[in-house]
Amino acid sequence: MTENGKRTEELSLAEPVSVEKSESIADLVRRMLQLIGEDPERDGLRHTPERFEKALRFLTSGYHQDPKKLLNGAMFSVC
Repeated sequence: MTENGKRTEELSLAEPVSVEKSESIADLVRRMLQLIGEDPERDGLRHTPERFEKALRFLTSGYHQDPKKLLNGAMFSVC
């Protein structure tokens, strides 16, 4: 419980998070840009939502990999 009495929940990376498939990450980034007053169709931002989605998928791709398979027994005891 937090100090104001509301219950907080911990997000487990092993639990699947439900995501609506109707909107892509790029669509959501486009919406965020609109909400901060930017025009997502202007020259400097036109491809930003797609670049952001590609980068985010790359940076979080390791969450879907099996560490045992990836390391292939390459753990060594140093002591």
